[in-house]
Amino acid sequence: AMSFTFITLWWTALRDAPIGDCVAIIYTSPILTSLLSRVFLKELFPSVFPFQVLLVSCGTILILDPPFVQAFFVSDSATEEVQGNYTFVWLALGACSVVPIVTRKAKDCSWIEVEHVSACLASTILCP
Repeated sequence: AMSFTFITLWWTALRDAPIGDCVAIIYTSPILTSLLSRVFLKELFPSVFPFQVLLVSCGTILILDPPFVQAFFVSDSATEEVQGNYTFVWLALGACSVVPIVTRKAKDCSWIEVEHVSACLASTILCP
């Protein structure tokens, strides 16, 4: 169910926001998954985790190019771009980050089964 939720949110998000921004946000899911696994599975962070979070955060900010970063580098005469709706991307990120934790907690399901179902849904139903 979580994989289907992620796939649905992902394809919905691609309609509303630039694909590069969507990919950059979704690629932060390992960080969120690590944080959630610490809370729900009591797993320990690796010693380099803070450095990884810093690198991922800086890279994502550079890719997304938010207005507060543009204010430092762009003159006032530049035209402002129309921004997309990122609501579904953030929801997809949450769902994507929860899938590995739910899969690990499930005793009768393996990760490869989740991947196969997701790929099947994406190729046959959501984007034939």
